[in-house]
Amino acid sequence: MSLALQNYLLTLLVYLGVNSIACWALNLQFGVSGVMNFAFILFQAIGAYVTAVLTLPPAQAAFAESYILGLELPWPLPLVGAMIAGRCSRSPWAPSRCGRAEGTSRRR
Repeated sequence: MSLALQNYLLTLLVYLGVNSIACWALNLQFGVSGVMNFAFILFQAIGAYVTAVLTLPPAQAAFAESYILGLELPWPLPLVGAMIAGRCSRSPWAPSRCGRAEGTSRRR
């Protein structure tokens, strides 16, 4: 099996895995519980975009490429960058459960 075919099949498996997880999560939210929530798709798109931007190699002038950053960071760093971008894209009005017990509320 050629290297190009191996890379193609690996890419297809990654796409299949990511989209399967996304479909399963949407099925749990909308299909099982009936909650209409499309913010999951937004967070997935932001994470994918930031990960792609942080893992791209520097642009080459010979090919007339232009990237935003082109940092070519090793694997764990783009993941952390995507998590930070997802956290920063959260609405400031959304309730946060950080540091509170599950049954407590802010009102007294």
